[in-house]
Amino acid sequence: MRLNYLPSILFFGMPMGLIGAGLNARHLQELFNIEFDFSIAILFYGWIAFVFVLTHYVWHLIRATNRNKLILEWYDPFRRSFLPSVSLTTILFLMSVYQVLDSYYLIDQAWLFYTILFVALMHFLMNIFLVNGWLFDSNLQLNHHKPTWFILLSANFVIVIALMSQFGTRQTPWVYEFSYFFFSIGLFLWLAFSTSLFYRLMFSVPLQVQLRPSLFIFLAPPSLACVASLFISDAYIHSGIITLEAVNIVTWFSYGFASMMLLIWLVNYRFFMKGGLTMAGWSYVYPLAAYGLASQYLAQALESKFMAVYSIFIFVAVLSLIIMLSIWLVKAAIEFNENKIAQS
Repeated sequence: MRLNYLPSILFFGMPMGLIGAGLNARHLQELFNIEFDFSIAILFYGWIAFVFVLTHYVWHLIRATNRNKLILEWYDPFRRSFLPSVSLTTILFLMSVYQVLDSYYLIDQAWLFYTILFVALMHFLMNIFLVNGWLFDSNLQLNHHKPTWFILLSANFVIVIALMSQFGTRQTPWVYEFSYFFFSIGLFLWLAFSTSLFYRLMFSVPLQVQLRPSLFIFLAPPSLACVASLFISDAYIHSGIITLEAVNIVTWFSYGFASMMLLIWLVNYRFFMKGGLTMAGWSYVYPLAAYGLASQYLAQALESKFMAVYSIFIFVAVLSLIIMLSIWLVKAAIEFNENKIAQS
């Protein structure tokens, strides 16, 4: 199998999954009061991947030779749905770097606050760009609707989590209102996209084999909506702690939907195994990490030992996927270089 080293917006799925898994591991440490920091290895891996992919992408975007190819991705019905992965991964990167550094040094939160706001505003423009394209593109067809559309919604919920978890208890009304704005957009589009995608999968053209891993993205928006609903609750704003009072109907509805979808995908595991390991396999990592994080927060709110143990199994599954995909990536890179040398 050969790797394509040309830049693509699709490659942001790798650091997005890695950093998401690292944040999952970090909260798992807090949940079980584990002193050994095993999350830093995953986060460091994700940071390196993010910096490499971002630098590689921006460098080729500046160069005139490949610029047009990258811009064409922004208007491709499938690839443009990966655009929000840039803002989503950037916010995850900022949150993870701050959490790690703040555990060693007392850092001013102002830089984090204003940077997240800037990325959030850029992501809002991306909402306008993508939704406008989906609504008024005369060439758009039902078979263009892919699970990757949910990346946009995931980023909306991550913005809510980032703002409310770090700044929600400051009793600043406009931060709460700004967060609820993104929460409402994400929740509405999640319901709309889920309905239309279910219709497409059941009654229209089935998803291609190589894109089947992206079906796991179904887990991400409801899982993140579950976490966001906890942080945006009045109980958290007043106490600064996730408790049973923060759990509401949106929390249960979103987590229940994510759990049902995970069960369906597990029952049909052979459906996914036919595609083998590819770069699309990173689509498994981030949604599972988001679902695991939702399970951890529910375990914290409900003080449930069962949910806590369940979240450990989810994390082990995420870690196993990262190891398998990393081994495949190294083997594919070696094979690519050997083929390149043989051809020359």
